[in-house]
Amino acid sequence: MFPLEEELQKLEIDIQKRITAGMKNLPEDVQKRMAEVEEEIKTVTEESKKLMEAMREDINGSVAGIAEKKKEEMVLGLTPERTYFYKDPSFTDLTDLAGQP
Repeated sequence: MFPLEEELQKLEIDIQKRITAGMKNLPEDVQKRMAEVEEEIKTVTEESKKLMEAMREDINGSVAGIAEKKKEEMVLGLTPERTYFYKDPSFTDLTDLAGQP
């Protein structure tokens, strides 16, 4: 590790210690509200992940249905890294499927 990185790491640890010490000195009602906010953030993050997964599953199902109707063979479904991949190279843009039976 470079000396600069080591110094930055030491500073980060020092800052975290100062924040922790400062948080202990906050009034009780502020500490309570901050804990509530942290819990809300955690809940929203978890719900967001679940929603994204459900949306991916819905999209996978829709894309597979469209591919089946067009008699295309789907190789991979939707993933965060790859939105679609079909054996037919002309089947590249999902927007051209809108309104087609």
